Amino acid sequence: MDTTGNLRRIRSFEGHRIFLTPECTDDFDNFYRWHNDKEIQAGDGRTYRPMGPEQAREYFKAQLDNKDFIRLSIIMSDSGVQAGRICLYGIEPTHRVASWGLMLDKAFWRQGIGSEAARLVLRYAFDDLGVRKMQSVTNSGNVASARFQESLGFVQEGCLRQAEIINNQIVDRLHYGLFREEFDKVVGKS
Repeated sequence: MDTTGNLRRIRSFEGHRIFLTPECTDDFDNFYRWHNDKEIQAGDGRTYRPMGPEQAREYFKAQLDNKDFIRLSIIMSDSGVQAGRICLYGIEPTHRVASWGLMLDKAFWRQGIGSEAARLVLRYAFDDLGVRKMQSVTNSGNVASARFQESLGFVQEGCLRQAEIINNQIVDRLHYGLFREEFDKVVGKS
């Protein structure tokens, strides 16, 4: 989708510089580019595995069809450029816990776009979905992700030692948790 078309999309959640909108098939080209970027994949905790367009399209469609995920595109409010994607998944209604993930285009790294998107989606999870605890996972090789989690109020709850091999590097899997009260304390109440 062209950037002008992105500006006409539904603004499910609106921040200062971005808005979140349901991910759609028009977002495939960016997904394909990001999935085949070795640096982005390492940041997402994955070993780089290039994927051809046909296989990637099937994978992307399966993700869109998975009703257990809430997938949102991060759109820049001024330009309509898709800066990334953010999702909620593993939403467990009995225990009221959920997990989340974020992927940003490298052009938007270290600009606060990820923080703004995270705050919007975490506020939605706590306020609208009634989640009492958010969970996330990163690895010890991704120091930026660990710092990012902690800046949002997440607390490291566990470490599985030498649990993963990411791009031939053995790393620990770090588990983080965030309760609503902790989020409110760091971010403020809405």
